[in-house]
Amino acid sequence: MVRFFQKAFSLAEMLIVLVIISIVVVFTLTLIKPDDSALRIQYYKAFNTVATAAYNIYEKALTENKEMYENEELCSFLKYYINTSSKYSCNQSYVDLSGSAFNKDNIQFTASNGMVFYMSRSFTTNYFQKEQKHRIIWVDINGKRRPNSAKWHENKPADIVAFDITDGGEVVPLGYPKIDVRYMSANVVYSDEEQKQDTMSFYKAQRTAFGQQQYEYEVFSYNFDQSDPRFGTSVLQIAPQFINKENTQQAQICKNDDGEIFPRCSLDIIK
Repeated sequence: MVRFFQKAFSLAEMLIVLVIISIVVVFTLTLIKPDDSALRIQYYKAFNTVATAAYNIYEKALTENKEMYENEELCSFLKYYINTSSKYSCNQSYVDLSGSAFNKDNIQFTASNGMVFYMSRSFTTNYFQKEQKHRIIWVDINGKRRPNSAKWHENKPADIVAFDITDGGEVVPLGYPKIDVRYMSANVVYSDEEQKQDTMSFYKAQRTAFGQQQYEYEVFSYNFDQSDPRFGTSVLQIAPQFINKENTQQAQICKNDDGEIFPRCSLDIIK
């Protein structure tokens, strides 16, 4: 009787195949859904990019004895100080605070790292007994990859985030990244150096350091997007149930019982 022997894979060959499949799966998942650390890196990179450009623009305005630029002029200088591609140029097509009109016609420019920049038209509110201009910059932190939305969901973070450039050239984080530690977290820097610095959400750190008070010369105390009626229908307005989760008491050591105009505590955004 003739016997036929069928050759099988060896254990080593099977292990090699499994390793290759695992690498492909991990790579695919990374492309489809970045992990939390990637989201944090992208957000911080966007914040740092806007903050650095805004600082340079403000310094330029000072040398020219002008107020902080806005709208078309601001966009032109942002593009100048940020490494950009040449495909798009600043235009007068702005997005409103509802955050529902992000399309290619509204793109102001694209950074060389792929981040896409939009703007809202500047507007004025009254704070600190004087007019305060708001220059809202929107950044799609993962470029043209989906979901390309500023609407945040608890299980689906938005990839379009917003920042407010102040009259003094400083940058304020806006919207849901303030409560979502997947984007960023913060430390309270106490006046007492021995006080422990806990890591928490940006919004909770605001409340721990400043309570309900906003200080003119401490931009991280600003909470315009939650307190001003202009933002009432904005995609930046955080739903009450999420704000309630962030409730905390102001640290006793941070309170200004003597009416000081400067806060006793400050914030650091953790990279």
